[in-house]
Amino acid sequence: MKVLIIASARRERRLLREEALAAGHQVTVLERKVGWFGRRTKRFRKVEGDVRNAALLTPAMTGQDAVICWLKPRRKTTTFLWESTANVVRAMQKHRVRRLICVSVCGAGDSRGHCGFWRDRIVQPLFLRKVYEDRDRQEELVSGTDLDWVIVRPAKITGGKATGQYLMITDLKNFKASKISRADLVEFLSQQLTNDFYLRQAPVITYGQ
Repeated sequence: MKVLIIASARRERRLLREEALAAGHQVTVLERKVGWFGRRTKRFRKVEGDVRNAALLTPAMTGQDAVICWLKPRRKTTTFLWESTANVVRAMQKHRVRRLICVSVCGAGDSRGHCGFWRDRIVQPLFLRKVYEDRDRQEELVSGTDLDWVIVRPAKITGGKATGQYLMITDLKNFKASKISRADLVEFLSQQLTNDFYLRQAPVITYGQ
């Protein structure tokens, strides 16, 4: 499978690239600046582009089978997530790329109130209300498309190695998420490239309570 990785943070781009390559996929990573020393092999390349402009996604999007989109909010705008994801969706539709794995966050959409006291009662309403509103719009956009989408809502992301021992929750009744390591999240995201079980669903990924 040909996979395009779009991620705000360099660390996430690297981890997703390594996981996808290990799974046997051909990987393209979107970079705002590639430079003269951009790495390129038979199964991996970096392509210059900008998620804020749909037209600038064309070189990276052409010929892909799937996209992993892991965007993080920016301080100076409260519409970055929604607007950038809209550009990704438009580019996917134009180039007939079907599968979208979109990373959101626990607390968005109907997972609100299921992420623990600190996030539910303090962080979300008092400090990040606008960010979560942008996440909600992002999720509504993705779920309203005819793409083969999966929205992944991680609990609080931590360090640590992959354990393979985590929960994927779609029925959040009487459930509170705790945390998830970045390594386990990346593993789960890579699995969704070929696994249809969570197609057109928005699971919360977390360790047990």
